[in-house]
Amino acid sequence: SPKIIFHGKEDEALARQTDAGLIKIDFDKNYEGLLAVHAPMRTRKNWPSNQIWYLLLTSGTTGMPKAVIQTYGMALCNAVNIGQAIDIVSEDIFLNFLPLFHSAGINLHTLPAIFNGNTSKIISGFDTDQVISLIENGEITAFFGVPAIYLQLSQHPKFTELNLSKMRSFGCGGAPLPDYLVELYANKGALVCNGMGMTETGPTAFMMDKENVKAKIGSVGKPQLLCNVKIVDSQFNEAPIGTAGTLLFSGPGITPGYWQNEAATNEAFHVDESGVKWLKSGDTALQDKDGYYYIVGRTKDMYISGSENVYPAEVENALARHEKITEVAIVAVPDAKWGEVGVALYIANGPIANSDLAAFCRGLLAPFKVPKHFIEVKDFPRTAAGKVQKHLIKLPKL
Repeated sequence: SPKIIFHGKEDEALARQTDAGLIKIDFDKNYEGLLAVHAPMRTRKNWPSNQIWYLLLTSGTTGMPKAVIQTYGMALCNAVNIGQAIDIVSEDIFLNFLPLFHSAGINLHTLPAIFNGNTSKIISGFDTDQVISLIENGEITAFFGVPAIYLQLSQHPKFTELNLSKMRSFGCGGAPLPDYLVELYANKGALVCNGMGMTETGPTAFMMDKENVKAKIGSVGKPQLLCNVKIVDSQFNEAPIGTAGTLLFSGPGITPGYWQNEAATNEAFHVDESGVKWLKSGDTALQDKDGYYYIVGRTKDMYISGSENVYPAEVENALARHEKITEVAIVAVPDAKWGEVGVALYIANGPIANSDLAAFCRGLLAPFKVPKHFIEVKDFPRTAAGKVQKHLIKLPKL
């Protein structure tokens, strides 16, 4: 059980509801005072790579969050992976607009900068005006965000004239950036590199290289320096090039498991004939002939319509190209004729008929992949990082 709670003014009411015996430190009220009366801890000389450093909760996009063990070694591996992926230099300034208890907030936006002697500029949350200003003034050079963040930036009135030349790197995670947004940013000279990882992988497992962003649109790149991957079938045999299968990870940057949850830990790993532990990602992926990887979709999200497999990510990417669609999420529902069919929930930036959306899909997708139902929504349930939580979407009666 916790002994100390650190919080700010936004969580003050929640902190007051906790056990009176807990130590509560309000950073908005007494942070400077604490610094004045407490000397820094003596510098450690030994950081065992397998020692637990902190716990991070999974994002909860597929169910209840789990506490993922993060070791010193994982943090170092991730810093190396990020550093070589973006070709980090000493002048780089990262932007962090996410909570430090989130994998991206601490492991993408902050620790790689600290480990490399860089600067991480921390703001209390994502604000489009503020971020546009930081970019305009050259106050940041490295940026990571989910697709929804890139979409918000692209819709800002200043985006058309925004000079991105001082930015050295743009990375996207949580889900691949829709093709049209990759093209939109590329036309402004900003090559947004899709990446992929999990809280359990530290998180960086893949990152696209700038040289092939446009040639390999939709790819998450190649495995990073300290991450081993393979794609397997249902019997854990390696899948041929170009064939979709379950994505597995191993290496020094992978979590040893979930805190005080042996059952979940055992379920998460597969041990091969050589005794190597492989983390089961829960994602379906494929590798092309050039060694670039593509995330086909979440294995749990895949549904079967008329005996055909449908991966929502492909359908979402197609619908995202429609000029009046701001964001879309595909979920499946039972159907008496086809077994399962897709439901497209979308945020629109103008009036659009469902029949027009269906026709648009038919121009890009096989008939069995076209959603049967289209529902306009105001917003989606999201994680702190902005990822859509599909399992929390409440569907009306269809």
